[in-house]
Amino acid sequence: MSIGTFAFKAGTTGYVELSDNADGYVIADAVRFRRQP
Repeated sequence: MSIGTFAFKAGTTGYVELSDNADGYVIADAVRFRRQP
C-alpha cells in the first residue's frame, strides 16, 4: 500500500516525517527515494 508520491525540488532539504495523528496504528516499513530523469 502506498501513501503517496511526492516531488522534492533539486537542491532543497526534503524529508519524510511520520506522526501519530491517526485512528489506530502508524506503520512504515520502507521509504524509497528515486531520482527522476
